[in-house]
Amino acid sequence: MEIGLDRPPKHHPIKILMRSLIAIFCLLTFGSVAFGQGETVNVYLTGNRVINIQVIELDQTSISFQAQNSKTTATLPYSQIESIEWPEPDAWKNAVTLLQEEKFDEAIQLFSQITRAQQRFTKHPAPGNFSTRARRILIEAHRRKMDGASIKTEFAALKKELRLLPPLERKLLPIYEGWIYASEKNWNEVLNLAAKYPRDADLALLEGYAHLAKSDSRAAGLAFTKAYTLDGGGNTAVAALALRESIQLQPTSVKIHTWATIFGKRKLWEGAPQSAIELLAKPIASGHAVLGEAESTDEAEKFDTPEEKAKRIEPVK
Repeated sequence: MEIGLDRPPKHHPIKILMRSLIAIFCLLTFGSVAFGQGETVNVYLTGNRVINIQVIELDQTSISFQAQNSKTTATLPYSQIESIEWPEPDAWKNAVTLLQEEKFDEAIQLFSQITRAQQRFTKHPAPGNFSTRARRILIEAHRRKMDGASIKTEFAALKKELRLLPPLERKLLPIYEGWIYASEKNWNEVLNLAAKYPRDADLALLEGYAHLAKSDSRAAGLAFTKAYTLDGGGNTAVAALALRESIQLQPTSVKIHTWATIFGKRKLWEGAPQSAIELLAKPIASGHAVLGEAESTDEAEKFDTPEEKAKRIEPVK
């Protein structure tokens, strides 16, 4: 599931971070929580029923509750629950705000702390608990940072608890596996995924690295071009890196000026080749295609034909 949240109002990042750190400190140290006994929640049962109850107690396999206007306590096993809609505490809201504002390091720190917080806060292992949901969000945050090794760690832990997520959060995109394979340098599996999902920018970027690992610079250049023209699925870091790698393989004036204009505030990245810096200082020659000369040829259009895909995947066992 792609995490796509509406942009929040602007908040001062230091204030958000300080509030979150104080809340997490309390959770980890004292177990001071926003959730207390008698809290009212919506419970979504496996038969498409919804009940509104007061929570009395949680254990490892069930929830004790009282129905509305009742003094009788009953027990409901987690196996009969699809999900529980828990109220979101301030620490959670602050972490989500940091993620929305693309402050990934701060968001990752807070969500990681939430996964380790006490049960009275996280509600783990109840369905819909914040510990499992935080781990799910961490996978997406690490993807935005292009950190395959961290995705692998969180992915392995989450798969054991996938059933505890709300239904709409259970789908794990194939791009996560792509980043895991890349972190393992399992380039054959990367190529298989890229062929199966040809319109995904992350996988196109990783496909480029897979071809580089196999010393096929032509195929790598075309894959990097595809990645940045797909615009990174909204992830500008992917688009910027893909265009940069394309420039490294084949510097053209159009690509260099595009990178500097969109991603570099009219400058190139630190350590850019001198040839690229010199091209940036010159105006773009008229008549050049936006994607550069090689990428705009018929060869690029043939790159995703069934015959070309078969050639690329043929050695993959």
